[in-house]
Amino acid sequence: RSVINGHTDGFVKIIADKETQAFLGVHILGDGAAEIIHPFIVAKSAGLSVEDMGKIVFGHPTVSEIIKDACKSVFGRPINS
Repeated sequence: RSVINGHTDGFVKIIADKETQAFLGVHILGDGAAEIIHPFIVAKSAGLSVEDMGKIVFGHPTVSEIIKDACKSVFGRPINS
């Protein structure tokens, strides 16, 4: 959706515990950042891991689907979805 809207500058950076895959922090910069942060807040509150979030199906095309891409790239290996 960001490409369609012409707003491609930005990133999502996830900081996670290497062993437990627990979220320790998230940095989001770019158009839609205020909307993208909410699923991370829910995930942290529910005790979801990075892998759990990487398995969630996000609508396409949406800005929030960057969450799945970011989660999949955290540990440099594919998530078994």
